[in-house]
Amino acid sequence: MKKIISNKEKNLISKLKSQYDIVGTLHHDMVKVIKGGKYGFVNQKGELVIPLIYDWATAFARIKLYGKWYIASWVRCGNYQMLINLDNKPIIQLMDAHTRYYVINDKLWIQNEHGYNLTSRRGKFLLQTDYEHIINDRWRQPKNIYLVKKQGHFGAIYIYYNNKERPVLPFEYDMCNFWWMPGTGIFIQGLLNGKNGLFNLKGQNVIPCAYDKFTYATPFRKGFVLAHDAKGVSLYDGIKPLKICTDPYAVIAEYSFYDGKQCYYTAYTSEEECLLDKEGRILMKVNKRKEISCFHYLMSQVQDEFRFKSLKELLCYCRKMKDWRVSHADKEEVIIYAYYFMEEMLQQYAIRHELRYVRFGFLNRMKENDKCWGQCVCADRRIELNLSLLWRSEKFIREVMLHELVHLKYVNHHKAFYDLLGQLSGISAKQLRKAKSRASFDAYLVAMNWFAIVKRKKKELFIRAVQKGICMNPTLEKTELLLEPITNGNSNVNRIAAAQTRKPDIGGKNIGGRRL
Repeated sequence: MKKIISNKEKNLISKLKSQYDIVGTLHHDMVKVIKGGKYGFVNQKGELVIPLIYDWATAFARIKLYGKWYIASWVRCGNYQMLINLDNKPIIQLMDAHTRYYVINDKLWIQNEHGYNLTSRRGKFLLQTDYEHIINDRWRQPKNIYLVKKQGHFGAIYIYYNNKERPVLPFEYDMCNFWWMPGTGIFIQGLLNGKNGLFNLKGQNVIPCAYDKFTYATPFRKGFVLAHDAKGVSLYDGIKPLKICTDPYAVIAEYSFYDGKQCYYTAYTSEEECLLDKEGRILMKVNKRKEISCFHYLMSQVQDEFRFKSLKELLCYCRKMKDWRVSHADKEEVIIYAYYFMEEMLQQYAIRHELRYVRFGFLNRMKENDKCWGQCVCADRRIELNLSLLWRSEKFIREVMLHELVHLKYVNHHKAFYDLLGQLSGISAKQLRKAKSRASFDAYLVAMNWFAIVKRKKKELFIRAVQKGICMNPTLEKTELLLEPITNGNSNVNRIAAAQTRKPDIGGKNIGGRRL
């Protein structure tokens, strides 16, 4: 970021330029000046407070050394170099000008032909080592932990206050770095035989050295890490060394809701969806070929209370409703049912044509193009549809869904894309481009936050399910109810039991008890 210079500073620098060869900028009320090859410092009043006696100097900056903060500058004079304060007094002992020094983790290290030596301010060696290299990471380095290289391999050490060292990681890694995850803290990333692994600051292996790279899944969740390799993506709980799920395409983890006691999160893959608590425990796990999603499963438990029994009924209602007659609650209800029915419909086509997506949602109309019926984020295998489709026909919605699903296989609109789309839908993709969104969308739902509405409904359904004793058993391959279902009546019990014992239709014609 470029420093903003005040008018007072500009006037001072302009005045000093007539007196000195080179004039720097103001740092900690001091300006570095050069004249005749000598360095000195001028205060805000334009007075030369540190004379022009140094052969080289840095601008004043904040430096933490052995637990104390200084405003200091590194200077060199003749065959010596040192660290001075604003009063031109030395902070550390004079050193030879050719000595290589480093301030790492608020400690002074001096390098010689034997290795790195931990040195006091007075020049006394506190710890002598034979390390070949010490990694200096000013932004992520935790206190008293160092990544060092010894005999061609990297490891990690901890240095106590009495300057005694303790090994954290053995010296067997090709490379080590600090890896920071928001909301969780700092890990040590170790490279072994070309593969990366993660370790906590105690040296415990959190993720094995078997992956190409790591990314954090949610910045507000403590511990969710995405591990990438050639086989796919795995979701780990970084606090507890636990693999949650794996997918050959992508894994998406996001905050779901807060029930007043703890946060809940959802992990999405192309085959499964898991609802997790703050400890990373799986509370609910659904197979997308059967129950489609956690939200869809929870909604299906109250299907007898549905206002709209099908997508066709919802579309008819949307065409007839008038903006001035629709309450805010009705608009939210429309979005909830649209999410339920469209997710179910999209999943049926995805299974039928073996075009697996990971996450479904709606477009954010404040950001996306108004003429866009949908989009496919291929990197995450995420499909988002336009809520304007509620004013179109069910056939048109099908065409848009197939269009976005084909993007999972072909990113660009080339001949192979059109051929596959025509084979699946029997319609040219060019016809979708010419269609325009109806303006009635803006009158009804433009101010609605679909993501918050769906999360709120999901929270309501989950709390209701917990109160009624419904839970999903994550340890079984087949989804089962542990306790009684929410609704009463033997017919509902039989319907749920039949849905869970029914084998999935690979052709995609029968998913969750519904047919296309």
